[in-house]
Amino acid sequence: MDRRERYNDDEETLRIALHAFQTRLWTSLPGIVDSFDPEKMTVNVQPTIDGQERDNQGNVKAFRNHRRGE
Repeated sequence: MDRRERYNDDEETLRIALHAFQTRLWTSLPGIVDSFDPEKMTVNVQPTIDGQERDNQGNVKAFRNHRRGE
């Protein structure tokens, strides 16, 4: 139990919830550019790390870097 849960403080409760959300938010990750379209300004990128993601039902799925060893 987090000691902050003992206090009846709405602002602290919101702060805890936002911090939990931010820990799951990825703002960047390393990758290898597969292709770039300068007219549409789009890029296809292959992530270069292994990781896990959770679906809406709470199931965890591992994903792997398929280019490892190249």
